[in-house]
Amino acid sequence: MRLAVLDFETWGEEPEYALQPWRCPAKAWPTVFVGCVFDTATGEMTHKVLMKFPDADQIRRWIEDAMLSADYLCAYNAVFDAAWLFALGLQDAVFKHPWIDALVAAKLTDNMNRQHQRTLTGKYRADLSYSLKNEVRRELPEFAGYEVDVRYDFSIEDVDSPGYLELCKYARIDVLATALLMQRYLQRMTDKQIRMLKTISVSVAPAAAAWVRGVEIDVEHTRQLHKDAVAAKAEIVQRLGLDDSVLSSPQQLSRVIFGDWGIQPVMTTATGQASTSLDALAAIDDERVRLVMAYSKLSTIVSKFCVSALNSADYNSGTTHPSPQLFSTYTGRITYTSSQGRGKRKRATGIAIHQWSKSPGVREILKPPDGFVLVEFDFAGQEMRLMADFSQDTTMMRIFQEKLDGHSLMASRIVGMDYDEFVVQYKNGLMKRERSLGKLANLSLQYRTSAKTFKTRAASMFGIQLTDDESERIHRTYYETYPGVKQYHNRAIQLAMERGYAETAGGCRVALTDWSERWKVEQTAINYPIQGTGADQKYLAMEMLRPHLEAYNARFAWDLHDGLYFFVPIDEAPLFLGVGKSVLSSLPFREREWPLQLQYPVDAAWGPRWGKMKEI
Repeated sequence: MRLAVLDFETWGEEPEYALQPWRCPAKAWPTVFVGCVFDTATGEMTHKVLMKFPDADQIRRWIEDAMLSADYLCAYNAVFDAAWLFALGLQDAVFKHPWIDALVAAKLTDNMNRQHQRTLTGKYRADLSYSLKNEVRRELPEFAGYEVDVRYDFSIEDVDSPGYLELCKYARIDVLATALLMQRYLQRMTDKQIRMLKTISVSVAPAAAAWVRGVEIDVEHTRQLHKDAVAAKAEIVQRLGLDDSVLSSPQQLSRVIFGDWGIQPVMTTATGQASTSLDALAAIDDERVRLVMAYSKLSTIVSKFCVSALNSADYNSGTTHPSPQLFSTYTGRITYTSSQGRGKRKRATGIAIHQWSKSPGVREILKPPDGFVLVEFDFAGQEMRLMADFSQDTTMMRIFQEKLDGHSLMASRIVGMDYDEFVVQYKNGLMKRERSLGKLANLSLQYRTSAKTFKTRAASMFGIQLTDDESERIHRTYYETYPGVKQYHNRAIQLAMERGYAETAGGCRVALTDWSERWKVEQTAINYPIQGTGADQKYLAMEMLRPHLEAYNARFAWDLHDGLYFFVPIDEAPLFLGVGKSVLSSLPFREREWPLQLQYPVDAAWGPRWGKMKEI
């Protein structure tokens, strides 16, 4: 593989602007550009270049010349470098040439071992980071610490100052290290992992462009939403006769609910204290507790959604720029960084869009560009279909092969009714509670959820209060209905123990070598092939849709749960919806040698705003 490896060093009017490519070229700019073409098979390095305060034309000429002999553009955390190219006006170069992201390669080669360790502990550890500097320390110790002497105390006019020359040396080593690391990664990866690396890297250009363009915030709507939520909180405070400080403090709230009100707790914390989490409170049938929950949800709307959006709009002059992180979670999903810096230097660059609410009011905060609508493609019932494929359970496979209503089938088993009769009654407006339980059973019990947790989720997600006996009976009925699921659990655990990893259909792996916390690792062995394959499918979907983005002037907007979102010109949207739905409902699993038999249809919706989407 021949790689055109490149790297930017950047700066701006304010120090933080160096990491904000959307400020370019008015308030931020590249200080150094380094590139080379590297042959990973032979180690040959050609087309070496170092540009001091380069302009766009210089960089464009180098890219076009380098790509005459290279197969891919390559960078470590390629979204960052692609974003700077895009901001410099080199959009054609960003989208014309294929990319390889060396950061994704590092994670694939490591089988996401370090990322999974961080997930298990729930704590950030710098030594588990996949930063380029950490990778150099692990793989290329002869270059370890090369960043120590770098300073940013030079002036723009003085390109011969010691500080600037150190920066140039640092940038050269960045490129050399990326090239040498890619050589090692490719030697260790399976053919299937390399194919997946290429597929994931297709998202580099659309993600970079989305980051630079940002999303417009409807400031007026957000302020009104904030005002209404604050007023609703005040009304709850008055009705309960409690101060905001009490309702915002888990300790004080616990004393009120389980002491003053005399309510029995249904869950405890890790330290043995009565829990006031939303799941715990949802299981309590008391009007005062429901008001406490409403207060908590309103607080989330105020702080997590309204305040964060308004702060980002203020910092960015009306837009927000969430930074996309490809292959970020240990299952491979995309996440977004919402801020930059810490303490007094913390800046509200973006929002946590990967955690955004389903509330239409909250979704109305974000606006498409003028002349565009928002289009969504959502993989319908993705994880249950994947469980059917991986478990080969006869009943579950039949649901999708014969296009049955899986949630109604599960519900009919729960109530002991004929499936066809249940469907008739549900269509006539009956059995809504029972179908909700069938849906919850299908969505949660496939991951070895306990009857106790199922009871809690029934209350928190659907407001359904179950007795312990009812929850146990539903739990038992689920596994009687789908015996292949439990067989899959046992098979997945055994396979992970034998191999030392679990694997997705696309060939991504998570290392499972430390079984000291057995239950957690077993859960990963069960969950990862399903949830990781869901992430694989999203990247494959982006790969298949890429040519159609350019054909219909569509722009990738963001990724959330099972959905991909795009801004599309109003006149192009109907055709794009049809083409996209067709393409994404027939992904080339067989050609990629993915062990999937079922079809995975997508639902499509569009609208002028996120809170006003209509399915087609």
